[in-house]
Amino acid sequence: MSARLPRFNELSNVLKRSHISAYTRINITDSDLVVRALERSGSLNGYGRDTIVLDAYPSYGYVSQAVHDMLRPRKHVLLDIYPQVYKVLQEMVVPQDPTSYDLRPLDPYKWSTFDHLWTEEGMKPQKMPFGPEFNKEMLFIANLTGSGGTQLLSQYINCIGYRNWIFQFGRVKMLFAITPREAKLLFSTPGSTRRTRLSAIAYTVADIKPVLVTEPLRKDCDYGDGDPVEVSEEEFGDAFYPKKSGAVLIAVEPKENMLVEASDWYSYHLFVRNLFATRATPLIKCLRGLSPGALEPLYPVLKDEVDYETTRPVDLTAEQLARLHRAYEDWPFKPKNVMWSAFMEDFAEAEHTLVSQPGIIGPAADDTERSSS
Repeated sequence: MSARLPRFNELSNVLKRSHISAYTRINITDSDLVVRALERSGSLNGYGRDTIVLDAYPSYGYVSQAVHDMLRPRKHVLLDIYPQVYKVLQEMVVPQDPTSYDLRPLDPYKWSTFDHLWTEEGMKPQKMPFGPEFNKEMLFIANLTGSGGTQLLSQYINCIGYRNWIFQFGRVKMLFAITPREAKLLFSTPGSTRRTRLSAIAYTVADIKPVLVTEPLRKDCDYGDGDPVEVSEEEFGDAFYPKKSGAVLIAVEPKENMLVEASDWYSYHLFVRNLFATRATPLIKCLRGLSPGALEPLYPVLKDEVDYETTRPVDLTAEQLARLHRAYEDWPFKPKNVMWSAFMEDFAEAEHTLVSQPGIIGPAADDTERSSS
């Protein structure tokens, strides 16, 4: 087995500076720090030699190395198409364990990448029901700090709701590197002005746990029961590249009991999207705007918990949103096409939309039942 990856400042001396600056993802550059954070969080307890690790956009391999050292998985598939990153992975990471590491020049942005992998012997885990246990035969890792990372995070969360893609195999954990800005939005609590639709939807189907965070985030985020390792600004130079921004490592764990059934996920997604289109508007106006007469069946749902005149969509918990949606779905006079029309109008100006592009991870707008199997 070859030596571990050098410190990033040593590695950067080998690489062309133009290649490093052209690679837009934020790198966590201290494997030992990642190991310490993962051990503290307990996120990988029970994972090991029977695990297949799917590693999307591994960057220069520091997080990959940390996970690999902890698990020694039977297969660790590295997926990246950026040439200079591929070269580093090929020359400095794969030789450390060539029987386990499997470097592929495949784009993890596409369905076909995973369809291709799962046709190979030994690459498809056993399917498990959404029960008490995680499917520890698979772990998905991704660096989502680059362009399109927010959209991919949203797509992955939606795949939990639909129980397609890797979630056809059961409760598969995901480990993501995201930007501090994304972390502020994701860990925003009900009532926060930063709370977004993604935050509301994510906690409907998953528990989001901070593993490694930047210290300045503490004043802006609610980690709940999480106890992440914090990196101070003085330590950024050794922990991240570029050091000025830092990165956040999170574990996304699909819930055993989702608040919304997979069969209702599509309509729930549109329901929340409509409410959050005017997220700072009083709830009573938002519910009236869903469709004519909608306020009557929905008003009793939360009347003992909130003031409809002052409460806004951003103030509602995921559980409250799910109950409102259930009442809307049960309403016999619900117009069938109202939410769909609003959804399409909202996307009409977007030239590049993940939902409308065939072949991209997540269900297409005209193919809500598709699963990658």
